[in-house]
Amino acid sequence: MESRVFKRLELIDDLPTIPLVISKLEEAIEDPEASPRKVAEVIEDDPAIMARILKVVNSVFYRPLEGREITSLSVAIARLGFGTIKNIALTTTIFSMFSNRDVTSFDANQFWVHCISAGIINNIVYETCGGNLQRIYTKDELHLIGLLHDIGKIILEQYFRDDFAKILNYCRNNKVHIVKAEEYILGVNHAQIGGWLARRWLLSPLLVNTILYHHAVASAPEEFMEPTAITHISDFICLKGRIGYSGSETMPPFEGKVWKSLGLNSELLTEILDRAAEESKNSALLLSLM
Repeated sequence: MESRVFKRLELIDDLPTIPLVISKLEEAIEDPEASPRKVAEVIEDDPAIMARILKVVNSVFYRPLEGREITSLSVAIARLGFGTIKNIALTTTIFSMFSNRDVTSFDANQFWVHCISAGIINNIVYETCGGNLQRIYTKDELHLIGLLHDIGKIILEQYFRDDFAKILNYCRNNKVHIVKAEEYILGVNHAQIGGWLARRWLLSPLLVNTILYHHAVASAPEEFMEPTAITHISDFICLKGRIGYSGSETMPPFEGKVWKSLGLNSELLTEILDRAAEESKNSALLLSLM
């Protein structure tokens, strides 16, 4: 069954692809002589990404202290930093891929609220447990992981629509988490499909593995275990706090070992939930920027 799904995906002609400008942007940023001007020259080839960067840099999140609007792309890049620029470019690209497509199985707006909120909560969880981690991660990395963790659901909704409708009905009728329903109906789950897509898009190993294993943390490679655990917890918190809607109305199993591995407990869960409820209010504003 699983192989049938991936064979079908391989044959889809209109499966979204990452445009060349993203790889050119990565090359420009990784160049030892990278500068805001050189990076701007790459981005100027894509007016949509350029407009989004200027929109973000002038938003309430980054508004200059002097209050003047930033209109120079080079200045915007210098202010935001290369990591944030890469994040904005990729999220802009992905949103544009799917924003004009008809979504009938669930509320697309609430789905993206869930994904954006998972990115916000990833950083809350990281700040809470950071002292227990072996590695350091950036806000941009964690936010992007949260944004993309459920991308496989969009692929299921778009290209396996009848099956996905059955999956959602099975969830409701049997009160099970969506992963169990997906595996029962298709023999594969959205995390596996999302990981496959991230690999096809040539995204970083960090993104590929956190997407692939966010519902199977124990199976994640050791070097990606921590961000995968963080994303698993953020997804759980979104469902627990009813933040957005990801297609599942039933909580996933509580993985106590995952929480313990990050040094988290029930008291910290309450604290994280309170912060998540407050900070996820920014998801609507971030969604409008995207």
